[in-house]
Amino acid sequence: FSRTDGWRSLTACKRRFVGAARYLQGYDVHPAGHAVAITARGRPFSFALWEGAVTQHGVPDGVRYRLTAWLHDGKRLVTVSDAAGEEALEIHAVPPAEPGAPAIRLEGLDIGRPTELRASPTGDRVALANHRNELILVDLEAGSAQVLDRSRYEAIRGLAWSPDGHW
Repeated sequence: FSRTDGWRSLTACKRRFVGAARYLQGYDVHPAGHAVAITARGRPFSFALWEGAVTQHGVPDGVRYRLTAWLHDGKRLVTVSDAAGEEALEIHAVPPAEPGAPAIRLEGLDIGRPTELRASPTGDRVALANHRNELILVDLEAGSAQVLDRSRYEAIRGLAWSPDGHW
């Protein structure tokens, strides 16, 4: 091949690996501290700190995921997905908890476009803030959402749960 005939050199055509740190969008530490969930390049991953392989969750291509977090049991992840064209929460089982289990998508909840998400340390609930400056509590078991607060002036940031999960 030569550069004059328009072909790329063989070096440019070789497979290359891109460092994930540049594309890291978020992370969350497992409730027991032995694993990490990350979102990189719009895809959620989970992996143990010292053993096992990295597991990608969700659809491999064509769907963007954001704000991935561990649920209190450490066997599931919650994430924001645009799989159906509109953003919604999805719950993914982490192997080996339920191998091959499909994701549970919470359709029909008016959550807007989430900007921050925190999972409860004791129950299947998630607090999220959205682009409409709302603080929303989502009950994952019941599949319901409740607006707790709304700001007319600025985005709500810095979500946190009390250790007992009540506040």
